[in-house]
Amino acid sequence: MKFKSLIIAVLTFKSCLLFSQETVSTTFLRPTIVTFYGLSENGKFQNIALQNLKKNNSLLPRFDELKVDHQKIKLSLGKLPLKPVMPIKPVKPDSTASKEELTKYNKQLKMFNNDKFKYQTDKSKYDNAVRKRNKERKDQINQYLKLNAKNIIGTWFSRDSLGNMDTHEWVDRAHYAASDEDVNVANNSTLSRISLIGEELMKKTYICIHTIDEITSYKDYYDNVDRENRIKNKYLNKEFIPVLREKEGLKLKDVSYLYKVTFNDSMLLDFYSNYWLDASNTNSQERSDKLAKWEDAIFPTQYLREYNYTSQSFQYTKEYYEKKIVEDPTNKIKYQNKIRQLKPLESIHQHIGRANFTSSILNANLKKIEDFKLKASIYSTYPITAKIGTKEGVRKHERWGIYEIHVDIHGNQKKKKTGYARIKKVAKNDTIATGNSEASIFRQHGGKESYSGMLLEPKHGGVFGIGIGQSFGLDGDQSLGGFTFDMDLRLFSSWKIGFNTVSNNFSITDFGGLNRDSIFYSSDSIDYAFGGNLIANGSSVSGSTGFFNFNFGHEFCIGDRGNLVIEPKIGTGFAKYVFDTNAAPDTMQNVIPSSSLNNLYKLRSKVSVLSLEIGYHIHPNIVVSLKPMRVKRDVYTTNATMGNENSPTNYRNVNASDSESWGLSKLSGSTSYPIYFGVKFKL
Repeated sequence: MKFKSLIIAVLTFKSCLLFSQETVSTTFLRPTIVTFYGLSENGKFQNIALQNLKKNNSLLPRFDELKVDHQKIKLSLGKLPLKPVMPIKPVKPDSTASKEELTKYNKQLKMFNNDKFKYQTDKSKYDNAVRKRNKERKDQINQYLKLNAKNIIGTWFSRDSLGNMDTHEWVDRAHYAASDEDVNVANNSTLSRISLIGEELMKKTYICIHTIDEITSYKDYYDNVDRENRIKNKYLNKEFIPVLREKEGLKLKDVSYLYKVTFNDSMLLDFYSNYWLDASNTNSQERSDKLAKWEDAIFPTQYLREYNYTSQSFQYTKEYYEKKIVEDPTNKIKYQNKIRQLKPLESIHQHIGRANFTSSILNANLKKIEDFKLKASIYSTYPITAKIGTKEGVRKHERWGIYEIHVDIHGNQKKKKTGYARIKKVAKNDTIATGNSEASIFRQHGGKESYSGMLLEPKHGGVFGIGIGQSFGLDGDQSLGGFTFDMDLRLFSSWKIGFNTVSNNFSITDFGGLNRDSIFYSSDSIDYAFGGNLIANGSSVSGSTGFFNFNFGHEFCIGDRGNLVIEPKIGTGFAKYVFDTNAAPDTMQNVIPSSSLNNLYKLRSKVSVLSLEIGYHIHPNIVVSLKPMRVKRDVYTTNATMGNENSPTNYRNVNASDSESWGLSKLSGSTSYPIYFGVKFKL
């Protein structure tokens, strides 16, 4: 009668919630995964693969596994016909073709049209056969679950061979899944919170089903490739050459399914009335009736998704390595050693099916199924803590979103993101909760003030940021100013690598002049020598400036909410000037090709950069930034290979007051202090 009291208490508690509005869950309960296996052919390799699948089956830390005794699913599916292949259309002869060639072409074209019609018919039959086979497989799996889902429920209630049940499994799992909050509520309540958790856990039971659909040897695979190539090249009058057998071993095709066990409150009460037995029940008639009902019991399941996976176990063949020796004789010894290390094919076959398809299914649904999504409520603030940790598989430095719970006009709860946080310390909580267990510690990265009870959910991202803005030369040097594009990539929790570039255009009507060492140029055995005045004093010039650098920095969040960000960076890169070559003397333009002339008027200097970025979060994803920089530039050089020693040489500048603002007086190297202002977006 203990279980009956439990059921009544649970349902009484829930009846109080029948008229409540939609609520947002702030507690994560570990979903339970049951794995079933099946095959479409009871062959040697299929059974090897099935055993390997079982051995390699493992779950993510946030899931619990429920091992259920079950018969493997034996599917009765017909063999598919060979996939039809369409020949390539014969090539029409050109105008020089002989009569015999034209006759042959016309004959082939007629045969091709007949093959085309047959292909369309065969393709339709093949597609129908595939659809029919897929439907048969799913129908048989549904029928299997209809008869065997009760084994899952029976396992939850530890049902033995006599039909006796207890709640030990249910309660043990509930104790492990319970949080400190659940324990504290249970300690101060007459209603067993643990029992409520047990029922919720049953509702979060999912079934992964893996069916080994087909295992093909690489020999058969290559034979089929040859078959298809013969058909494709039927009318191309080409000598048939079999494909190289590069691999030997097996290829596996798997069709997997994800289902959910449907178990609700009414079914729980029905379960007690019709199926529940324990050792204290000695009424033979009642026991007989319930045992008979159990034989016919049906517990519904819900189909969710289907997946197609492949796996292979192979080694490269002797023929493959012999071909590599011919293609790459310098590595002949390496490939000969590979040939000597080839294993017996039977040992390769033993590895077929060594894959973790269950993990693949769960990973594919982490963001699609609500039960699979991690979540936690804020336990305390500043530092932000939450009762979540190693038991749920969380990791240090992961980014989580912080949410307020709002109520709309209909009384339904809605989530509203207010900020981000990253895990600084992961709690080791993979034990039964005591009410005072260790909590994980989070560091807020921007947003509104957080309070206990707010929701935390993983929000992967924030590893990439882009920024746009404007740079200004504080010392009057406009060459390092202009439109700025900035991006960075986060490493770990706060380290970043980034790229920054600034571009600008200049136009000077009375340029002070640009000089360099003498310029020599050879053309048609004639040597030309030009004076060092590349741009005459008083000339009008135009062009562009820019600089870019790669940098490395560390982000520090200031304040409880982390809205203020300070990020020192160090970087290295290049600064450049690009002059319009129209400013070159006519004597040079008439002799030197434009490509060489362009290189001559491109000036570049190595730079080292120190910066201190100060930002403020105006939104969790948006930061306004101010970044003063120190840019040290070397002497400017050119890529042009024209000079006294056929190598790049340095520039000298004639000082002129009206070109000072563009920093052209600093071509011999200098230090400038630009400042950046802009907006950065965290993605």
